[in-house]
Amino acid sequence: MAEKNYWGRVAEARVSRRSLMRGAGIGAAGLAGAALIGCGSKKESTPAATPKAAAPVAVTAAPSAKQPKKGGTFRLGFTGTVAGIDPHNSVFGGSGGVPQVYNYLFRREVLRGDLGLKYDLAKSHQVEKDGVTWTFKLRTDAKIAPNDKGVPERMLDSEDVVQSFKRMADKPTSANAYAFFAAWVDKFDAPDKETVRLVTKKPYAWVEENIGDNLKGAIVPKEWLAKPAADLKQWAVGAGPFMLKSIQEGEGIRMVRNPSFYDKERPYLDAYDILNFKDVTTQRTALSSGQIDSYITADPQEAKDLEKATKGLKLVETGSTGYNSFWMRTDVALWKDARVRRAMNMSMNRDEYIQIIGKGLGKHAGPVVPVFGDYALSDAELKKMQPFDAAEAKKLFEAAGVKEVTFTHPTSSTMPDYVNIMVKQLAAIGVTAKPQPLDAAAWVAQYFGSALTASYSLNQSYKTPDSALLWYRTGGVTGSNNYDTKFYTPEIDALIDKAGSTIPEAERKTAYLEAQRAILKSDPAFINVFNTGSNTLYYDKVQNFDAGAGAMSAHMTRNYWIDA
Repeated sequence: MAEKNYWGRVAEARVSRRSLMRGAGIGAAGLAGAALIGCGSKKESTPAATPKAAAPVAVTAAPSAKQPKKGGTFRLGFTGTVAGIDPHNSVFGGSGGVPQVYNYLFRREVLRGDLGLKYDLAKSHQVEKDGVTWTFKLRTDAKIAPNDKGVPERMLDSEDVVQSFKRMADKPTSANAYAFFAAWVDKFDAPDKETVRLVTKKPYAWVEENIGDNLKGAIVPKEWLAKPAADLKQWAVGAGPFMLKSIQEGEGIRMVRNPSFYDKERPYLDAYDILNFKDVTTQRTALSSGQIDSYITADPQEAKDLEKATKGLKLVETGSTGYNSFWMRTDVALWKDARVRRAMNMSMNRDEYIQIIGKGLGKHAGPVVPVFGDYALSDAELKKMQPFDAAEAKKLFEAAGVKEVTFTHPTSSTMPDYVNIMVKQLAAIGVTAKPQPLDAAAWVAQYFGSALTASYSLNQSYKTPDSALLWYRTGGVTGSNNYDTKFYTPEIDALIDKAGSTIPEAERKTAYLEAQRAILKSDPAFINVFNTGSNTLYYDKVQNFDAGAGAMSAHMTRNYWIDA
């Protein structure tokens, strides 16, 4: 009853939709997976070392010089659906809670090399000279949080890691890490309670990034893993810095400090809330009224206006790995026709999207987005390989006998803006577009199950170039045929695998460029629109907030504290 009263108070406090401003708050998929990478700002900037990719200058908040104090609640917001809190296959709102409740061996943000590698359940690791044998030494004081789910409050050990790896490697689980395990992992075991060993089939450049990925690498108590999958989706029991207190569709997630967490000084926060908003406007207004503590938008003018109008707000301008895409299922006759897929790509005036949605800030997006530096195709090459050519697109549609196209889209975030532009651009070449809006929950379920025939796909964000290319590899982005376009070729599979197994970085970058060129020449069934920028607003009472930490931010929340 206490939690019901809590959510009731939250609901009563929420503001109504009244602002006329348009903008893009962080969507559900961005909570754990978003990698907002610093690009420089006149407000705060610190040089970043980026050993794996040519990232821009990082933007971070300087560590607080004040003495941290415990207490207070940090509150984020999102639009869309919670869609459960399964530790291994969540990608929407619930994914924001997973890395707070569970442990990971460690965390790593490829575009923030200056942050280093942050150990969590592991205390050290090494790869042998063979390049395929990875050994992880575990800490012995990671105690499972108090719970009423029958999970013993004991210390995590290597068997929990092995059982978590087994679930990640199980295709029916549809784990986000399945593609990594299926393609690259040969075997894993636990020589003793404090040691885990993982052997890859051949050297792979992104082992650490997959193991440390918020969406992939959660280590779960073996007793909890033994429960039905429905239980894992509805609740969470782990040994992380926070423990789940409440999760409710349409309301959000509430987490409180884990009194058994191995770091006795952290987290400083009493609670961490992730609040579910119906739309971006309501979320934005909640920021202005102080009901949430941080907000992200792709619209730089909106961010500046909010900062100017709201006392205590700070703005950090960042780059992002984020982008939106158009997805087509090629076992449907319309999208099986390469002419139609090519016409869709050629009808897309990306500069118009950038001007209208990005307010002039953004870049054309290929299979790998520009923030990855030399791993991405240049803007000039992208414009040649996926040109805007309305006349040629019209000819291709006419040759294929296509006068109208129907596609689905979620109603959350700024997706209606993308839809309106597509409808307009297709109409200009004589094709009638018939968009079919779906509420976020229905869209998520149908998209996950590959039940849609074509759809805008929102809030893509990947930690590595390799992860982004999984959309074009057999099995799709999860490896288990979820979100499946059903369009893959052995040649492209081989090029993606070649790139991932190339260890010298200069050669690896060349291999990824080669793979992307082959993808674009194949008339892919997953086409990207543009790479967005990002603007993070947060209240200055939140200390140790790092707006440019990317996926590492989920690890760093244990350092947040509220200077009330």
